[in-house]
Amino acid sequence: GRATATAGDFKLQEVENLLQAFSTMGITPDAGLLEAMQGQATVTARDFKPQEVANLVWALATMDIEADARLLEAVQGRATATARDFLPQGVSNLVWALATMGVKADARLLEAVQGRATATARDFLPQGVSNLVWALA
Repeated sequence: GRATATAGDFKLQEVENLLQAFSTMGITPDAGLLEAMQGQATVTARDFKPQEVANLVWALATMDIEADARLLEAVQGRATATARDFLPQGVSNLVWALATMGVKADARLLEAVQGRATATARDFLPQGVSNLVWALA
């Protein structure tokens, strides 16, 4: 389709929004589109804002698909680099999504998100605490 053919033109926000929309609607995109979007997200991951990182990984986890290993590596690197800017919900969504996909987060990411969770502990909602504890267990 058109989205697959033009995936290289998608901005990072558009990739994240598209995958989140599919996830919210309970639709798994066809393999070609999914591959193209994950490829574009991998290329643009260095520019992702913390919420975009969390939303992208959450969307992939809720679609119950096997995410591309290069994308997961890029996203974990970006999340580590921007951990100090994550909101509590972003922290819990990120680690929940990785755990849901069976991804073992790398040690640097775990250290960074645990530090951020500690720094923002007062701002976590009960569901966020529950998701975080479950994911780190």
